Amino acid sequence: MKEEIPGVTSPMVYLAMMFSWFAWHVEDHDLHSLNYLHLGAGKTWYGVPRDAALVFEEVVRVHGYGKEVNPLVTFAVLREKTTVISPELLVAAGVPCCRLVQNAGEFVVTFPGAYHSGFSHGFNCGEASNIATPEWLKFAKEAAIRRASINYLPMVSHFQLLFVLALALCSRVHRGNNAGPHSSRLKDKKKGEGEATIKDE
Repeated sequence: MKEEIPGVTSPMVYLAMMFSWFAWHVEDHDLHSLNYLHLGAGKTWYGVPRDAALVFEEVVRVHGYGKEVNPLVTFAVLREKTTVISPELLVAAGVPCCRLVQNAGEFVVTFPGAYHSGFSHGFNCGEASNIATPEWLKFAKEAAIRRASINYLPMVSHFQLLFVLALALCSRVHRGNNAGPHSSRLKDKKKGEGEATIKDE
């Protein structure tokens, strides 16, 4: 994409201390995220798979917000990355929730639409960015519609991205057809023919 979006098209660096936390959220436009821990203490991550996202949102609405908001507002508030709720409460309510510890030198990848949260065990330095894979394109349109439903402008136009990808693919195919001979013998023959033509003139 031409425009730079911090954390989406360019990485963000995070410095944390003991119990610094990141609230439950999914990535903007349900993109993947790639998280690398450069140095320091580990991080505990909790994750909820995409297919349980709506159940997760309902549990947060009921237990976190006391049923005082509707599901659309719950989704909007979760996007603000301010909601912390116990994984034990989620599991007790039937929401599948996994846990892992990330150590220095390790990557954590989150998948489209997967809610995640966590905290640091001490001082550390991490780096994160969103990535888009072909798999993400299956979820991009739905993510854009959900984002629009809470009046959030798109950060990434997946139609623009598809258009740019199509142009890149077309130019690759076009270059592939005009690339000339791939065999070294044919290249040598063409070179010899070119030299003969120059000598004749």
